[in-house]
Amino acid sequence: MPTERKYLADPQSNGLNADDSLFAIQVNEVINMQDCRIGSTDKGVTGTVESVGGTLLLSTPSPSVSFIELGNEPDEVGNRILYFYYNLNTSEHKIEVYDKTDNITYLALLSSQVEGGLNFSKDHPIHSCRIENGIAYWTEGYNPPRKLNIDAAIKMNNPSYSTSQAAYTNPLEKSVITIIRKPPALPLFCNKRTDGVTVNNVADFAGQFSWRYIYRDGEVSVLSEPSNFVNYNSITDTYDTVAVVSSLDEHIPQDVQQVDFCVRYGNFGNFNVIKSFNKNIAADLALINLHNNGINPLDITFLNDRIGIALDSAYSVKPYDSVPLLSEALETGLSRLFLGNNTEGFATPVLTSLAATAVTDTNHAPFQNPVFKAAGVYNIGIVFRDFYKRVVGNVVTVDALKFQIDDKDYNVTTYTKAIAWTLSNAAATDEIPIEAYYYSIVVTQNLKTRFFIDAKAAAMKYAIKNPTTGVITYTDTYASDDYGLAIDASYLPTEGMGYQYQAGDVVKLYLSASATIYSLPVIAQDGSYIISKLENLGSFATQ
Repeated sequence: MPTERKYLADPQSNGLNADDSLFAIQVNEVINMQDCRIGSTDKGVTGTVESVGGTLLLSTPSPSVSFIELGNEPDEVGNRILYFYYNLNTSEHKIEVYDKTDNITYLALLSSQVEGGLNFSKDHPIHSCRIENGIAYWTEGYNPPRKLNIDAAIKMNNPSYSTSQAAYTNPLEKSVITIIRKPPALPLFCNKRTDGVTVNNVADFAGQFSWRYIYRDGEVSVLSEPSNFVNYNSITDTYDTVAVVSSLDEHIPQDVQQVDFCVRYGNFGNFNVIKSFNKNIAADLALINLHNNGINPLDITFLNDRIGIALDSAYSVKPYDSVPLLSEALETGLSRLFLGNNTEGFATPVLTSLAATAVTDTNHAPFQNPVFKAAGVYNIGIVFRDFYKRVVGNVVTVDALKFQIDDKDYNVTTYTKAIAWTLSNAAATDEIPIEAYYYSIVVTQNLKTRFFIDAKAAAMKYAIKNPTTGVITYTDTYASDDYGLAIDASYLPTEGMGYQYQAGDVVKLYLSASATIYSLPVIAQDGSYIISKLENLGSFATQ
C-alpha cells in the first residue's frame, strides 16, 4: 500500500530564510512554519521538515479510494468550508460542510437525495463556486449551473442542527438545486359563472390570467403561459364571476415560498398580482399541499373588484429566464451572479406532422366571441420548451401550415371561429427534441391585415372634386369623370370607433344586393366620408 511522504524543506541546505525579500526565496526555503517538526520525524527520519500529525477527527473515516474531492469553497461569513466529493465506486456523490467553529463536518446532500442525482464527473472539477448569504452557487461545465441553500441541506440530514432555515424535504426535485427557476409550465384555466354577486364587475371584463412562483431564497420565476381568453358578456349573458383554476398536473416545487395569480386586461399589456398563496400562512400552506397531493387545485374566484399589484412591462412579456444550459465559469459581484464560457441554445427540429384546418360556423348567437379575420392569412407552428420553459430551437413550421381564411359575404353567413390542429405520434423520436418537456401550438397575427375597422356604411355617394377650388361635392349618380367613391362612416363614432386616412389604406365593400366584393384603395378623407378609387356601383338614389 503506498504511503504519503512530505518533504517540506531541507534544514541542512535551505530551511528558514527570514532575511530575504519574497522574490528571493528559493525552492524549499520557508519564511514561517507552524505545526511542523524539524530534525527527527515520527518514523525516525532525519534531515527533513515534516508537518505534525493532528488528532482531531474532521470527517467520517472512509477508504481513500472511495471519494475524491472535486473542489471546495470557504464560507467566510459562516466560518465553514463546502466540499464536493466524487464517489469512485458508485454514483452516490456527496456535498459536505466543515464547520470550523464547532469542528464538525456535516453531510449536506447525497446524490440519492436529488431526483436525477448530483451527476458529478471526476473529469470536471468544481473550480467555480461562490457562497453568498448562505447560498452556494457553482458550475463545472458538465451540469447546469447550480445552487444550494446550505443550512436547509444540513438540516435535512442533521435534524438537530440549529438554523432559522426550514429543512429541505428528501428527495429534492432536480429544479431545487438549479440556478434557473422553474415557472409554472401549464396555464391557468378560466370559466365564467353566474354566482349572484351584488355588483357585477365581470360583465365588462375581458382579459387573461397567469401565475408564477416566488422561491424561498428570493428568486422570482417568469409567468406561465396566459390562460384562455375571457371575453365580455354578451347582451343576454348574466356571468358575474370568473373561476380561475390551476392544473393538478403542475407540481409546485418544494422550495416555492409563494404562488401568485395574476390578471391582465385584454390580451396584451402588463399583468397585475391579484392573489398570493404564501406558505407562511397556515391556510395557504394547506391549500398548496392539497394541490400537490392531487386533491384540490389552487383556484380563485375573480370578481374584478381590485386593481392588484402591477408588474412591469418587461417582466410581463418575458418568456423565460436566459440562464445558459452549461457554464464553465462563475463569479459574484455587486449582488449579481456572472456566468462565463456558456453553452446556449438547442437544435431546431426539421420535421413536423402538425396539420391544421379552419373551423367554420353559421350560428350567430355567440357571434360576439373572437373570430378570425375574413380573408386573413395566418401561419401556425409548434414550439417546444424544456423543463424550465426555455424555447428549444425555433418555431417549427412548414409552408403547408400557412393558409387563408375564406372571405365573408354581406350577412356573414359563414365565419371562421377556430383552427383545428392535429399531431401524429408515428415519428415522435424524429419530431420531438430530446430536451423537450412541453410544447405549444402558436399562430401568427394576420399576415395580410393588422389594423382594420368593420362597420356598416351610413350611406354611399360619388365624389366630385372641383379642379380649381378643390371643393368636394357628392351625388347619387355615377359619372366616369367623378373623383371617387364616397363611403359615409358617420356610424363609427356611435360604436366607439373612428378613422384617420393614411396612404396605402384599402376599403373592402360588401353589398347586400351583390355577391361581388370590391377592394379599392383609399385616396382621401373628407369629413365623415372615406373616399376610394372610383367604381361604378349604379345609382345610389334607389339603394
